[in-house]
Amino acid sequence: ADAVQGYGGAIWFYTRAAADASNLSSSDERARITAAGELLVGVNTATANGGVIQVSNGITFPATQSAASNANTLDDYEEGTFTPTALGSTTAGTTMYVSQAGSYTKIGRQVTANLFVNYSAMTGTGNLRIGGLPFTKNTDGAAVICPVMTGNLNWSGGTSIVGFMGDGYSYVLLYGIADDGAYTVQGCVNEAAEIYLTVTYFV
Repeated sequence: ADAVQGYGGAIWFYTRAAADASNLSSSDERARITAAGELLVGVNTATANGGVIQVSNGITFPATQSAASNANTLDDYEEGTFTPTALGSTTAGTTMYVSQAGSYTKIGRQVTANLFVNYSAMTGTGNLRIGGLPFTKNTDGAAVICPVMTGNLNWSGGTSIVGFMGDGYSYVLLYGIADDGAYTVQGCVNEAAEIYLTVTYFV
């Protein structure tokens, strides 16, 4: 049986498998609206200074995002893993991986990805692309720069190195930079290397 009860400005919602809706208990309660207008789901006491919606077990978004046109609407949340790659821009080539690991969190349009790739050799040519990212960057005209740590990588130039993600990229390029000097894009080198990076971008 289902029942709705109101008292003191609050409304309680109950469900019970049995046909008898009398003598409903707190274990039958599914949600309530408090006199202050708070919607409580799975909890029966509002948290002081909490939000207008309070739940006990989180909010689940659909597996496929239902995008909202309102800029103030949160329409997606996702966590996952991916397999990062290290390939060439001119020819992808073959990379001998030792280990690969990647994880990400997507909140609305914002994606934060953490990755590690370790390889012993590669045959790609052109610019080195750290790819396999789970989403493609939007085309807002604003490039994303991210921190990078490398091990054993033979830099193409510069005295420090950063990651660069441009419009429409699903990969990160590496750039060597130096004081009062031009930046240099990192090329593919057939050698062992380790690369760690964290990038935040919008889709």
